[in-house]
Amino acid sequence: SSSSFIQDATLKKELSPYFFKGDVQVFKGVSLKIDPGVVVKFYDNQSRLTTKGALKAIGSASDRIVFTSFFDDQFGGDSNEDGSTKLPSPGDWLGLYFSPDIKDSELDNVDVRYGGAVIGFSPFSWGNAIWVDRSSISFKTFAAKCLLLDFEILNVRIKLFSRRWYSV
Repeated sequence: SSSSFIQDATLKKELSPYFFKGDVQVFKGVSLKIDPGVVVKFYDNQSRLTTKGALKAIGSASDRIVFTSFFDDQFGGDSNEDGSTKLPSPGDWLGLYFSPDIKDSELDNVDVRYGGAVIGFSPFSWGNAIWVDRSSISFKTFAAKCLLLDFEILNVRIKLFSRRWYSV
């Protein structure tokens, strides 16, 4: 089952971690604010956060916001209470999706870990952890650390594979 945000809401650090299952949506006209230090865990490879309104995830250098797998014990503790029996891996959950209509969404000091599950056929074992549809992306500063990001911006595909700095 999935739940959604139908009115403005804030995810607070003291109630973290939060667990999302299915297609959790931020509806059009609704703002979801995520406080610094919040951990959001996604249950499975059918889970994602779809933003049709506004997502304001503004962390800090010392208190980052983390979107990750249910199996990631490094952030938010051992949610499945199995010690280190089940380890997280790329594709454990789908990712973050931003619809074409969104405005004023911000991600700053955010880590997206172990997303990128693929629905249907794909030549890769995992896909994109962040989907941006007919929108623009700007990077203040950005470094990719052994992470594959695959954005489509104005029909130009950019793949970032290394620790190099990129400007878009």
